[in-house]
Amino acid sequence: MENLETSGAQAGLQPIERPTAVTVFGILNCVFGGIGMMCAPASFLLIPLMEKQMQVTSGDKMWMLVSGIVGFIFSAWLLTMGIGLLMFKGWARMGSIVYACFYIPWILLTAILNFIDMSQQFASNPEAVPGYIGGACGGILGLIYPVLLLIFMNTAKVKQAFKSKEQAI
Repeated sequence: MENLETSGAQAGLQPIERPTAVTVFGILNCVFGGIGMMCAPASFLLIPLMEKQMQVTSGDKMWMLVSGIVGFIFSAWLLTMGIGLLMFKGWARMGSIVYACFYIPWILLTAILNFIDMSQQFASNPEAVPGYIGGACGGILGLIYPVLLLIFMNTAKVKQAFKSKEQAI
């Protein structure tokens, strides 16, 4: 029986070269997603500690719970997209773009809410303000990765590589 599978070179097609950015972001997605999934449960354990250290309202506790759940979901999504990028799957490129498009506003919303809460805490609990400032700055710095992910997944080279792969199938 004749072998029905032919390599790209045998069929006269050039092999598809995976852009370095796809591999790099695949690895980073796995690392950041994995770390996020491991750390998210710890955020639930910190809620009682925050109650003892700061004047935490029921709204603050609810926000911590919601943000912990959302953070876990974002981390699981990122890990999944990282595995997909390493496997050079088109859905992973689009999923990474979707992740960035949702995560960037999430970070901005979190920073805004942090500043609002910080301004309310300033009058009643000035010792807590440095923690809020650190959290807000860390959150804003957290914009770097999803912005870079969005930029690199939309470069012509990456788009073309995935398009060529789809056409080869």
